[in-house]
Amino acid sequence: MRIKSTLIGLILFNIILVLNFSAYGYGSEISVEAVVERQDAFVGEAIPMQIQVHGHNAPDKPILSNIADFTVQFRGGRQNSSTSITNINGKWSRISKHGFIFNYLLTPKRAGQLTFPPVSFTLDGKVYTTRPVTIYAKEPEETDDFKLRLNLSQDKCYVGEPVTLTTTWYIGKDVKNFEFILPLLDDPRFEVVNPIPAPQGINSQDEFEIPLGDATVIARRSKGRLDGNSYTTLSFQQIVIPRQNGELTLPKASVACLALSGYSRQSPRNRSGPFGNDDFFNDFFNQGTQKIYETVITPSNEPRLTVVPLPEAGRPENFTGPVGEFTISAQAAPTQVNVGDPITLTLTVSGPLVNKIKLPNLHHLAESGFKIPEEISPGESTGQSKIFIQTIRARNDQVKEIPAIYFSYFNPRTKKYETARTAPITLSVQPTRIITAQDAEGGAQVMKRKIKSIEAGINFNYDDATVLVSQGVKQTSLISTWLILAAPPGCFALLFLSTFLMSRRKKDPAALRVQQAFAELNKKLSSLEDSGEITALAMAIKTYLGHKLRRPPGALTFRDVEHLLKKRGVDFDTLKTLEGIFDQCEACRYSGGTTAGDESHRLIQQTRAVAEKLEEKL
Repeated sequence: MRIKSTLIGLILFNIILVLNFSAYGYGSEISVEAVVERQDAFVGEAIPMQIQVHGHNAPDKPILSNIADFTVQFRGGRQNSSTSITNINGKWSRISKHGFIFNYLLTPKRAGQLTFPPVSFTLDGKVYTTRPVTIYAKEPEETDDFKLRLNLSQDKCYVGEPVTLTTTWYIGKDVKNFEFILPLLDDPRFEVVNPIPAPQGINSQDEFEIPLGDATVIARRSKGRLDGNSYTTLSFQQIVIPRQNGELTLPKASVACLALSGYSRQSPRNRSGPFGNDDFFNDFFNQGTQKIYETVITPSNEPRLTVVPLPEAGRPENFTGPVGEFTISAQAAPTQVNVGDPITLTLTVSGPLVNKIKLPNLHHLAESGFKIPEEISPGESTGQSKIFIQTIRARNDQVKEIPAIYFSYFNPRTKKYETARTAPITLSVQPTRIITAQDAEGGAQVMKRKIKSIEAGINFNYDDATVLVSQGVKQTSLISTWLILAAPPGCFALLFLSTFLMSRRKKDPAALRVQQAFAELNKKLSSLEDSGEITALAMAIKTYLGHKLRRPPGALTFRDVEHLLKKRGVDFDTLKTLEGIFDQCEACRYSGGTTAGDESHRLIQQTRAVAEKLEEKL
């Protein structure tokens, strides 16, 4: 009886609660605001910032581009909704509050009083704008425990000449969660190129892949000395190409990290740094279980570079800008052909930064009797060489060779323009034989014979019907004739088709990767179903997009592919979902590369669904 009365009471309570709701809805008007964790920071120090939307739980992500004084990194978003029930004077009320929060890291680029500009949202047909945020940034100072040095391989060069920049961080304390800030990446006076990683990737426990802007580089950990002190070092190299002449000073870089400042008696928290452990230099420092870390910003020096313009005297007409020392070689196959047959011409250019080299000019081949297609090979880089595969055809049987192909460059060592050339390739070109109707019928010849008269006249005159022979066309003979007639054109068509497909594949080796990209992605996603390796998932979707869009996949970001996908007609919702996948993979970078099983499975399924939609457009 007591249980029954309790149940009846709960039912009555819920009925009264429903009948007496006087408020049910959003509970507040729409408003937006930008909030920072603090307003004082060092140049290069990341400050957490939130853009909060109140009264709306599904706003579009704001576009934060061209923010001059800050580097802005998106760190994901989440809904911020809640429901409360109140009782005032016996009257029950339910209030639902809706909202959304966008999380960012805001990094000042220069010292001084900086202003983060207002951000606008269009919600329910109205425009809402945040108030500007003021940040007071000051220059960081170098300490005895940390130093950052930028070293150029030379202090004088020509415009367009590659110069090696080595960045070395000297570390005297235990650190974790570091980040390099390189304003040089956004400096219009320079082009910065990251070295192409080795095919085997990271091959040592002292090598690490670290993010720099929208790309990554391989950094090496070692030991070194500076100003008489011993340090643990972390260094990496980049290629700097000056775009203008003059006395140029490289902008100051910095590195932010959490450095060990002391110990406490509290239990240590779970460690999860970018390399699977918050304590980055475990092999170099004594391990403590109760460490306290504080943020430290270390500035670099500012090296100077004298850049000299390229001379005008002696500049070849076909010079396109490469600076360095280059070689070029050529191969052709086959070398015995008929007029019009495809010839696969393979050109190999070797030298510095060959990934930026374009196919040498082949217009002079047309003057030598060759047909050159309009489609130009983009080439494929392999180490210090770039290979171009192009199909050419001889127009007549007077062609005896493929003439030398020229590649002009400026040699900074000799301070002169030079031209590399290939050796001529001898060809044997036969005239094309025209197939006549007589050839198609088997080549039978008509034999002319004189009519001989018979003096005795006609020897016999039979009128019996048995001597009559049917002259009708035999079915078997007709079929054989048609087979004979159809065989040469059929063989020619099969030969032409196979030759066309082979030449097309050689001319565009990336086409096969485009065709197989979706199948490879599906295979990779299936292998990741149970592992939860988000880092591997990120590389899988980047590889898929790289092959589909014919771009290097390793350093692709959503911004790199967004405009390309829009041109292909990919809808807004699919782009939004793809951006969310990139953001989640990026957010997981510093959490060991894995996530919860359900979340990982959802993300993999979401990736597969997005890829299926992209296949319809790509």
